[in-house]
Amino acid sequence: MRTSWVLLAALAALAAYYIYLPLPGTVSDSWKLMLLDATFRAVQCLLYS
Repeated sequence: MRTSWVLLAALAALAAYYIYLPLPGTVSDSWKLMLLDATFRAVQCLLYS
């Protein structure tokens, strides 16, 4: 059971690392832009791999 919690925490950290994108402070909805960018990168990675 403990191993599954550690694995879940590691997957959450890796997902956050993949989604995070440093943006300037003037962007109003930065979380939307980061999520959209991560989606595009994931689809591109799946299509061209």
